[in-house]
Amino acid sequence: MGNSFWNYVLIGSGIVAAVWFFAGYPSQDPRSSIDLSVSREVAELSAVEKLTEAGYAPENYFFETLFRANNQLLDSLQRYLGRDSTISRFKTDPPVNIEPYYWEIRFFDALSSAGGPREREATANGSEVRFDNEALTVRIDPQGHVFELLNNTDQLPEKIVHRAALFAAFADTTGRPDTTLLPLLSDSLLKKLLGFNLQSAGTDSIEPLERLKRLADHLRRGMFYELSAQAAALMAEYHINNMGWALSGMELDTVTIERVESMNTAQVRFRTKTPVMGQLLTLSAQVAPTGGLISLQSQYEFSDNALSSWENIWSIIRGGIIFLFGMGCIIIFFFRIRARAVDTHSALIVSIIAGLAVSIHVLLGSFNKVYLFSETAGWMETVVLIITMGVAGAFSCVAFFVLFSLSDSITRQHWSEKLESYDYLRQGMFFNKPIGLTVLRSLLLAFILAGIWTTTLWLLPGLYIQSDPVLYSGVVSWPPVHLFLRTGLFSFCMVIVIFLIVGSQVFAQTKNVWTAGLFMILACGIIVPELSDFGPQPLEFLTGIVLGLSLTLIYLRWDFLTVLFSHFLFLGLLESASGWVISNSPDTYLFGFYLFFMLSLGIWGALAYVRGKDERALRRYVPEYIDELAQEERIRQELQIARKVQQSFLPVKTPDIEGLDIAAFCKPAYETGGDY
Repeated sequence: MGNSFWNYVLIGSGIVAAVWFFAGYPSQDPRSSIDLSVSREVAELSAVEKLTEAGYAPENYFFETLFRANNQLLDSLQRYLGRDSTISRFKTDPPVNIEPYYWEIRFFDALSSAGGPREREATANGSEVRFDNEALTVRIDPQGHVFELLNNTDQLPEKIVHRAALFAAFADTTGRPDTTLLPLLSDSLLKKLLGFNLQSAGTDSIEPLERLKRLADHLRRGMFYELSAQAAALMAEYHINNMGWALSGMELDTVTIERVESMNTAQVRFRTKTPVMGQLLTLSAQVAPTGGLISLQSQYEFSDNALSSWENIWSIIRGGIIFLFGMGCIIIFFFRIRARAVDTHSALIVSIIAGLAVSIHVLLGSFNKVYLFSETAGWMETVVLIITMGVAGAFSCVAFFVLFSLSDSITRQHWSEKLESYDYLRQGMFFNKPIGLTVLRSLLLAFILAGIWTTTLWLLPGLYIQSDPVLYSGVVSWPPVHLFLRTGLFSFCMVIVIFLIVGSQVFAQTKNVWTAGLFMILACGIIVPELSDFGPQPLEFLTGIVLGLSLTLIYLRWDFLTVLFSHFLFLGLLESASGWVISNSPDTYLFGFYLFFMLSLGIWGALAYVRGKDERALRRYVPEYIDELAQEERIRQELQIARKVQQSFLPVKTPDIEGLDIAAFCKPAYETGGDY
């Protein structure tokens, strides 16, 4: 790497930045507030137990498990408290009734293609079983407490009677119901003779024990008994408390009747009296007159959930800029392809690789949801996945062909020194000093970028972040491969668009490096070259400017390959952070794998630098189209010379003969005439 002072400064800066990143970044990433006390398997077991308790038959469903974030709630919390205060609060004193992160277990109906009932395995006659209809969803907080049951298709539990909840509606003043009066009554009788009448409050003033006696007496006589809104609210309170919600500070809002299948159920809503951490919470519990829980869901109301007019305008402006840029690329590509100033061979190879990478990325992201090799996999899901892969791959192939060929053509014509290191790779020369030096330098610069990123977050506590996915494990197949494809494709696209197309085109027009750099920085402000989502818009733009300034300085100081490798490794550090900023994270192995990859890359770069060929021993790359154009230019010049020689053979003037007017004209069809 040389003995120059600035190289040592780069090494020292990289080490310091790495230490600062690993020490300071966890306090700036909202995911660091997560403590996964329960594993995926335990969460799934808890969900099955809760469904069983609610009267459903989990064995009739197929389920998938994701770890998710309520991004709207996270945004609101970070707006209200600031990002660092939100993280600190959830680490030290987690607020009640605020659940930004959770396990989500989705239960799907197993529908027989023959139209039979739900079933977990294939039917005896061999008809295909498809998993459709997200019927039920159970949400569990990171500590393992079930807090939501969503009934997406309004299904009644197979066991609709919940005696403990029903007794809760008749509790005495001590809160303890007398459970000895109804044990002899069957579930079918309770289901048949109980109903809601929210207009009736005739028995609400009677002592709970007396009301319970009246209920038992009615049912023994086979008489229909109507439960009041107060009874519905008490049953809802039982289920809400059983789910771990704290009803202190909340008040009853509404009780309404909703029809589910053949039964009238009560939808009971509770609302917080005053906001908690700026959030107004509504809990909605849907209960059957027999005490069964149909659904329980929470909803946060945000005072700042609407985008400001400036954010709406900025979104429109950004979309317009991206659209105009795309149209400009197509027009410039059309003229350059006509002029044969495009290296189509390398662009075709890159576009095919990129298209395959996008298709694989789509496959890995959906593989867990389709289960292609399962005996119960439906053909429709497989066909949809294949079509999605094909369309995404084809579109990406065309887009990358246009972008890469255009970026290579413009940069090679106007700023060719930025492609020198890349040209070695294009020729298959991977093991040499320039490439080894680029790799080692990029590793250091990636940590410097990570340190700058950490500092930026520390200086901008008002910037809120959304990381999606929160975890890779369980969400995608082969997380390391998915991470490399995700970061690699994004980084490659951003670098060729911002630096090779925008930067080189501005440099071609102005011949000024700093003007080109300014446009590259502004482009990073418009499209932040980072995979997370940010807000609010002014701070997002400022963050993009800071990151763009760092990347632009790298590009101006070195070249395209250095900024590409640096950006790719930097994104990998941030994306794999889910493996170490989250306590008990299942992504820990992913982070370890990425560190091993960076270490291996560093060793390979060092060996290439020490043992590889020197730059002076490497041949320069000249694209075929440049040789072809040069040869055509030589032929054109030779024909121009031939034309001048041929024209010199012609008389300068016509003969002057008295009585005759003589005129002559000679214009060859091409550069020269056929008799030459």
